[in-house]
Amino acid sequence: MILVSAPVTIIISISASVEREGSSEIPFHTLIKKTNEITNSKTLCNKIIKDIGFAMLPGSDFGINKELLISRIAFVDFDGANALKILENSKLLNDNFLKLICPNILEGIKKLKEWIIKKN
Repeated sequence: MILVSAPVTIIISISASVEREGSSEIPFHTLIKKTNEITNSKTLCNKIIKDIGFAMLPGSDFGINKELLISRIAFVDFDGANALKILENSKLLNDNFLKLICPNILEGIKKLKEWIIKKN
């Protein structure tokens, strides 16, 4: 599910997500089980970037217990000025807007979702 809650704030919900300004934390500990390769939040992020090229920051970088498989995603790969210009002209937020403004983010989230489904 993709929700847009402001001109440039995108919240992606794969499971329960916690809204943050411009980003979302996804509690992977509810979706992914620890393995020999995935033992904490840093190894989770390393595994995901190695497997699908999707970069995230481990929750431990933000003071979260490193044993919890929690990461933070920053949604900054888009042209904010262009997004605001399109919004001013169209006044419409929909999937086409997201595909036009942030295709890399949507592709990354799609790959991440597929990776999570494959792991379960």
